[in-house]
Amino acid sequence: MGGSHDFQQMQSVRSDSRDIVLAQILEPDGNDVDPVSIGREFAAGIEQCLLDLVIGCELDVEIQIAEKRLRILGIRKQIAETELEILELQHSLKEQLREENHVKAMRA
Repeated sequence: MGGSHDFQQMQSVRSDSRDIVLAQILEPDGNDVDPVSIGREFAAGIEQCLLDLVIGCELDVEIQIAEKRLRILGIRKQIAETELEILELQHSLKEQLREENHVKAMRA
């Protein structure tokens, strides 16, 4: 009667035993995982759970990167619009100066 048999008995008593094992494996600072206490029947499921966790994190990171890029593009758009407004103001001021100089020249 090894660890695997004891684990199977625990499984029949507690339906959430797999979650308990996963919680023990994923426990923070848990550097001492005892592979004997993890039955072979759970190895593939645990591996899949870990893969799902990693893939989920990768997707979260990709979404965050996309959001940051979108924000950067929005900021670049605002900068371009501001630069265009500045150019329009410069053009308008030059036109006003020309008109004022022309009026002064006509009066003189």
